[in-house]
Amino acid sequence: MVYNDDIILVNIGEAKIVKDRGILAAYSLSSCVALMLYDIEKKIAGMSHVMLPKSNREIEYNEYPKFGDKAVDYMLNEMRKYGSNSDSIIAKIAGGSDVFTTGLISIGRRNVESVKNSLKNRGIRIVAEDVGGKILRTVFFNAANGIVTIKTPKYVIQI
Repeated sequence: MVYNDDIILVNIGEAKIVKDRGILAAYSLSSCVALMLYDIEKKIAGMSHVMLPKSNREIEYNEYPKFGDKAVDYMLNEMRKYGSNSDSIIAKIAGGSDVFTTGLISIGRRNVESVKNSLKNRGIRIVAEDVGGKILRTVFFNAANGIVTIKTPKYVIQI
């Protein structure tokens, strides 16, 4: 992994889209989910840093990336502005852990389920995932080749 000016930070509740180059990054994911969409033909990459599973009120369009039930539609619309074609888009997801969860409610698990349901409803295939558990993840998504590098205190993997 190269750390340089090509790294584009995706903060909690944000989404970013890049074409051809750049590395999208989300740091220290716990219950949040990094939703990554990649147009394999056009090399258009998008990452959303999903914070909550579902929006419970009317929300502004720029708030969509923070919700699992809205982030996919937001990213697809933004990727179209770069010339993306939905037929060539794949998904990867990471995060959704229970690091800080106590009791029966797991926001991480609910975030993962919400994102997966949204992808399924739009016919987008998840080709790789690293979710759940009780571990923090930092995610780097390379727009040039679609490779995702996930770093945790216990392992580093590429998906």
